[in-house]
Amino acid sequence: MRVMKTVINEDWGNLLLQEVKRLKGEPKSKAGSSYRWGTNKGFSVDAEKGLWQDFSTGDGGCYKDFLKIYKNTTISEYLYGKNTLKVRYQNGSGKDFRFFKKDDAGKLTFGQGDTQLMPYNFDRVTGFDEVIICEGEKTTDAMQSVSSVPVLTGGGAKDIKNRNWKCIHGKQVMLCRDNDDPGKEWEQELSELLTYDYDCKVLIADIPSAWGEKDDFADWLHEYKEEDAFYKWCLHNNSSMKAPLEYATFDQINIAQYKEPQWLVENFISEGDQAIFYAKAGHGKSLFTGALISNLCSGHNFAGFTIPTAKKCLLVDGEMSLPELQKRYRGYFKTIKDPRMDNLLLMSVFFEDNPVGNLSLPENRQKLIKAIQYHKPEVVVLDNYFTLWSPSDHNNAECWQEEVMDLLLFLRKKGIAVIVIDHSNKGQSLFGSSVKVVTMDLVLRGEQSDKEDDLYTWHFEKARKLNSDNRNSFELRLNDTDGLSFSRNEKLQPAYRLRELFDKDMSIREAETTMKDEYPHEKGFSKSSIERYFNQWGNDDDKDVYF
Repeated sequence: MRVMKTVINEDWGNLLLQEVKRLKGEPKSKAGSSYRWGTNKGFSVDAEKGLWQDFSTGDGGCYKDFLKIYKNTTISEYLYGKNTLKVRYQNGSGKDFRFFKKDDAGKLTFGQGDTQLMPYNFDRVTGFDEVIICEGEKTTDAMQSVSSVPVLTGGGAKDIKNRNWKCIHGKQVMLCRDNDDPGKEWEQELSELLTYDYDCKVLIADIPSAWGEKDDFADWLHEYKEEDAFYKWCLHNNSSMKAPLEYATFDQINIAQYKEPQWLVENFISEGDQAIFYAKAGHGKSLFTGALISNLCSGHNFAGFTIPTAKKCLLVDGEMSLPELQKRYRGYFKTIKDPRMDNLLLMSVFFEDNPVGNLSLPENRQKLIKAIQYHKPEVVVLDNYFTLWSPSDHNNAECWQEEVMDLLLFLRKKGIAVIVIDHSNKGQSLFGSSVKVVTMDLVLRGEQSDKEDDLYTWHFEKARKLNSDNRNSFELRLNDTDGLSFSRNEKLQPAYRLRELFDKDMSIREAETTMKDEYPHEKGFSKSSIERYFNQWGNDDDKDVYF
């Protein structure tokens, strides 16, 4: 009998990191893939290598060692319960595979007994959203040799109900049967079982016309070079589970009919856009955003912005208590004719049942993604980055890339607009790494007036879809003395201030100095641009402002 080693993929490092976080809380420091708790006699984890070290005891090792010392269990027992087994055992050659079980005494014995067996190759699936299931072990090994995703089998039609398939619960599964009648029976029974009992999305692989009676993928593999076989099979099935990256020629792109994103708020934010609104603490970020989405979910124009239709919005809040939220949003909706409060959904860290968890943890982000898939909002507001994520290192680009980008990528693919509320640093720039703005379509910075507490100025620092006419800063008055009232003052935009200086016959140099003093963060008012505006206005009889 030959015992094959269990395959441990790179995802064990992330599993190890999450387990240590549950045990010891958030790490004190991070450098690359290395995390550290404590100082001299602390604890460290290298998530990339999947290794840990306890400096106080001298213990260390991999995920398996951590579970043995701190959880008193094994990997398979921890992931799938006791009395299950790793089935990477093969007896002889060809199709002669044997399965084992653990009895109550922990002894490995042949056969199934009363214990449900795990599918062959179950230990590969951790960290993957997609898997392939073949009818037999020979075909499974053949496909796994060229596949970029895990390939499993649970035996034939008579065996599949005696397998424990919970390791692939909720995943996308493609079934690849043999080309015979028993294969058709296997395909039908397994697709129904996985769909209804394990909430899987099941895809059925087509049988290539070149296959003969009783042929399978292992037979087909011999017809091609190994590097081509899996790719050709995936192309035949139009499968996303292919080893090479997907591509399209530009003649295909040229004739494709893509849906043009529609404005959610005209000349401001459109379907699928990603935005960051940021300002100092207490400078109106949540006030402005809350007022915006209250009007957006009601289809009501807001402060000079045109809102064509009502949209379903989801507010994920990590900062305000429920009584505070109730009071504030009552004020928002009080100012709206025919408000659509049913169109605004709330998820909060302060809910007693099923609150939003720390989004730094991948399992909590997955819960949020599933909730978004279920409720299908068209706009998601994340208020705010600090309270929802509790990032370990605000200045580390990897924290944003590893803990935020997967959620943003999901929303981008689904065409769901997202607004992330964030904070500015002492210099009024966005706090933390500049990598935050790379994928953003819109970056808006706010500041509160020094003289009037209810007056806020908003500056466009990035606006991919707006032309220069719509990128001017604007001032917004937010007054909560009687509900909430809003007004957008176009005349107070920097461009209009520049026109006032022109009308006063101020020199170009004096105008440049004045604009820098009054609008230190505003771009587009260099000496040459001011000279261009002045020359244009000097030749216009009606002296209208053109931008």
